[in-house]
Amino acid sequence: MTLPPDLEVRQLGRSSGAFILETPEDLRRTALHMVSQAQRRLDIFSHDLNEAVYGPSPFPEEVQRLALRSRYSRIRILLQDNNQAVKRGHRLVELARHLSSAMEIRRPTGDHLLHPEDFLLVDEGGYLRQKQGGRHPARADFNAPGDVRRLRAFFDEAWEMGTVDQELRRLHL
Repeated sequence: MTLPPDLEVRQLGRSSGAFILETPEDLRRTALHMVSQAQRRLDIFSHDLNEAVYGPSPFPEEVQRLALRSRYSRIRILLQDNNQAVKRGHRLVELARHLSSAMEIRRPTGDHLLHPEDFLLVDEGGYLRQKQGGRHPARADFNAPGDVRRLRAFFDEAWEMGTVDQELRRLHL
C-alpha cells in the first residue's frame, strides 16, 4: 500500500497498517506527522540526517517541542556520518547542542556503523524505515509496537556501544 490518503488523520499508537513511502516528500510528511504526535520518545538512526526529511521546518520545531514537553522527554540520534550535518549546520545538531538534557547524538561503532538502514522510532508505536541511499521505498506504520520493540532493541544496543562525537558537542559561547 502506498502513502495513504488519510495520512493527516492517522494517530500514533492507534492507526495500524504499514504503508509504502516512495518520494522524499512522502517521507518528510510522514515523519513530521508522526513526530508531531510524540509524547516522550524519539529515536533516529541515520547515515547523515537526510536534509530533505529531517531539515525543513517545521520538523526541527516539532523535535524542540517534544524536548521541552516534559523532563521525561528523550530524543536520541545515532548518526553514522556527521560530516554533512556539521558542514550544513543541520538544525537538529544545533538543537542537540542547546537542549543537551533532553537530546543527545552519538556515533555508532563496530557493525552498527555499517547498518544499511535509516529508521525513526516514535514513542512505543510508530516507525519509519528505509534502506540507505534512497533507492528503495520506505515503510511506515503508526501503530506497530512489535516492530518498534525489535528496532528499539537494536537501537539501544547501538546506543550503548556508541560514542559521543566531540565535534557535535561543541558549544557556541
